[in-house]
Amino acid sequence: MWSDRLLRKLNIVLLTGALALGIGCGVDDSTTGISDRSAADEQMPQLSASDNRALNEFLNSERARIREAQKATREVRDSLRRVWKQFKKDHPHVNRRNSPFPICEPEDYQAETKIIGPEGGTINMGRHRLIIPRGALEENTVITGEAPVSLLIEVQLSPHGTVFLQQPKLQLDYSHCFLPSDYQYRVAYINNGGHILEFPVSVDKGGIVEALIWHFSRYAVAY
Repeated sequence: MWSDRLLRKLNIVLLTGALALGIGCGVDDSTTGISDRSAADEQMPQLSASDNRALNEFLNSERARIREAQKATREVRDSLRRVWKQFKKDHPHVNRRNSPFPICEPEDYQAETKIIGPEGGTINMGRHRLIIPRGALEENTVITGEAPVSLLIEVQLSPHGTVFLQQPKLQLDYSHCFLPSDYQYRVAYINNGGHILEFPVSVDKGGIVEALIWHFSRYAVAY
């Protein structure tokens, strides 16, 4: 089990918003680099497939937002890495197969934004992937995937309200985490406060769990 001192440190990180998945409370997204998007005011403009100029302007604005988020989250990343180093120092006997907690080494904020159309495509978020099959979208759409700085495994996909004709596949990689070995892991659809809304049908492949999803928002690995 973890020491009281480390647990206090983790609680401080949670309360300051370093984790987007709160334990018993919601957190502000500003520290993770992911803005609090709502279906009402943060959707991609409703554009026709022929409006390439407006589509590219929106793509460039997403790229600019990602660059700013990369800068803003470095301090959070460094703070979480200090907690991570202390955990490994205090628990040298714990390995990746017998830890009772699904805690992961914090990594850099990772994101990608692309124009994806009826031909389909892939969004890479560091070690995580969103695969949109051919025929899933009727027209060109700016798709953004983000993996925040966190001790947990989580991503945010946007724009909200995107309608798919076929289900995209979401792959979340948990191979870098300290996890109980006797659990089956699955993808959870969560809200901004970290509360689980539903569990899409998932397949745990050992190190990677994948699920077919219908809508965009936040997803995380749970058990």
